[in-house]
Amino acid sequence: MDTIRTSPKLRHYEGLYGDISHKLDAEYVFLEAIETRSKGFDWVIYPHIHSHLYQLFFIESGSVKFIGISQETSIEAPCILFVPPSSLHGLHYSTDVNGQILTLSDYVVEMLFPQSSAVMMVLEKLQLISFPEEKSINFDEVMNLIRTASHELFSDHAEKKLMLEAVLKRLLLIIYRIGKNNDANFSKQNKSLDYYARFQKMLKNENQTRRIPSLAKDIGITPAHLNRICRKVSGKSTLTIVHEVLIQKAQNYLAHTSYSVSEIAYLLKFEYQNHFARVFKKITGVAPLEYRRSRR
Repeated sequence: MDTIRTSPKLRHYEGLYGDISHKLDAEYVFLEAIETRSKGFDWVIYPHIHSHLYQLFFIESGSVKFIGISQETSIEAPCILFVPPSSLHGLHYSTDVNGQILTLSDYVVEMLFPQSSAVMMVLEKLQLISFPEEKSINFDEVMNLIRTASHELFSDHAEKKLMLEAVLKRLLLIIYRIGKNNDANFSKQNKSLDYYARFQKMLKNENQTRRIPSLAKDIGITPAHLNRICRKVSGKSTLTIVHEVLIQKAQNYLAHTSYSVSEIAYLLKFEYQNHFARVFKKITGVAPLEYRRSRR
């Protein structure tokens, strides 16, 4: 395979690779064969990031080259490439590659492990997981879980969501058990991506909303510098990113609680309810009550 050069313009996708304007549901789970998307891009996936998606690449056969910040690494099958949100990754596949790509929203992963900081700490690392013969967990066991997940995703069985959650939880716990002793520096981030990832993590972990200058100070940079990084990485301002995280929390409240719109606006520290409603509609395309009706 020929060498790929990292594009000087950072590619950022809210959805899957190549989906320019596609917005995904907070509880997004998707599984597809590697060739389904990659063949259309001539087997070359240029380095890019997803702010809110975990991706697991299950390489069964063929050859793959991973492209990171300043390195290219040949990957030998069978293996798993585990890519958390805001991690730069590019891939160059051989035409005979065989495998699956599982994509999960960060909301789904955080919902599966709400009380386990130990698991989430490992799942924040970009990892290449190989399967030598001496490993207690073999690759076939993992692929059996993927086949079960595929069966549940594309079926209409009773309580399919519960079954799918159980399968995904077991799969991610396997990644955790292997990954906690794995090399955390498979691919080093550059400073901008590191700041951006820390900003995203702080927004997710904050129980109460904080102003942008306070967040920037904790990261160790100025608000202006943080805004430049957000625009460089995602094409969005810091305020827009903060609003998107708040609206994701609002969607959860609307779908799973009986809080009124005004109560949710108050909880998320919006000064006025109509301001909250405008931001909600701008980001989701629907009014808060319309969203609640659609989910119920």
